[in-house]
Parts: sequence; C-alpha cells; structure tokens
Amino acid sequence: MTKFFISLLFFFIPVTFLCAQGNFQAVDIMNKTNRAVAALDSYRAEVRYTDAQFSGQVHICALGKKYRVDINGMTRLYDGKNFYNIMPEEKEVTVESSSEGNISIGAMSDILNIFARNFTPAKAVKKENVWYLTLVPKKADKELQSVLMKINATTFLPKSIVEKRNTGSGATIEVISIKKDTTLTDAYFVFDTDKYKKQGYYIAKP
Repeated sequence: MTKFFISLLFFFIPVTFLCAQGNFQAVDIMNKTNRAVAALDSYRAEVRYTDAQFSGQVHICALGKKYRVDINGMTRLYDGKNFYNIMPEEKEVTVESSSEGNISIGAMSDILNIFARNFTPAKAVKKENVWYLTLVPKKADKELQSVLMKINATTFLPKSIVEKRNTGSGATIEVISIKKDTTLTDAYFVFDTDKYKKQGYYIAKP
C-alpha cells in the first residue's frame, strides 16, 4: 500500500521546486499548482486510481498535515503523531509512530518532498484551459519513464496524472473533485482506540 499512497498523493502536496532545475516554465507551473493546493489548507478530494491490478475510487480528507484516506474498505489515518492502518476485513489496526522514522505516505509536505527529490519538471504545454506538465526522473529509472500531469490553467489544481513505465504499463489518477472544507476539525483525525477494541479489532502497536 505504501507505493500506492505515494503515487496517489504526491501531487496534492505543496513543495517548491528550484527554478535552476528543469524547464523554467514547467517549474513555474508546478510551483503554482503547489501554492494552489497549499491555499486549500483543509479539503476533501475524490479521485479514481487505475492500474493493471486495481481500479477504484479514493476519498481523501486533509487538514494541514493530518489526513484520512479511504480506499476499498481500508483507511489510513495520520493524526500528526501516529499512522493508523485500519483493515476491517482482518479486524486489525497497525500503528506506526512518526517519531521512529516511518515515512508519511499521505501527509502534504512529506510526500511531494520525496517527489521533488526524484523528479524534474521537464516540459509544459498549454491546450485550451489545461496545462500538460511532463516530469522525468532525475536519475535513470528502470521502471518509470515519465509522469504527465494535467492541471487546470485557471485554478492550477490538478486534474489527472498518468504514470508511464518503460514496460508500457502505468497508472492513472483522475481527480473527480477537490474542494476546500472549513468544517474539518482535529477531532476527525483522532483514532478512537476504545471504539475499535470494543469491535474486536486487534491493535498492533510499535
């Protein structure tokens, strides 16, 4: 699931690319997109993820660095300190501490920082009201060839992302909706240990 969440969420996360790297216009578009997402602060998003093994809708809620991702009956929750992977079919919750070096795979700043370290904005082409932004790996990658992002030229919010692999396969993420939600509070991102214990869940703590 780690690889999935990384590929799913990196383009929702604000970080500034250095203009010394990559195509200047592409870098500028990427930075504008990051600023547009950062301005939301708290939001709800619906996206559809498709690859060779999986296709389904994903619901994302975020408040600052805290987030909740629901996909295919499973939930990943980050409360600012710990990560909780809630798996109803197994009646199990795995808990990971952010202080122990675990990688946040949904937090806004962390994921795109990983992305920024590994990709360069290479080309930006505008067609009608959409920017087509191509990003390439900074280092030779045996699997990944490039990433194509479609960005709304008015709002600078992402519309979709297509991952192209050297094997000819890939993954697509379509943004169905992304909206600011000022009703989200910290309480929504609190893990209720007693609730899950009463439901018979096994809680695996670090």
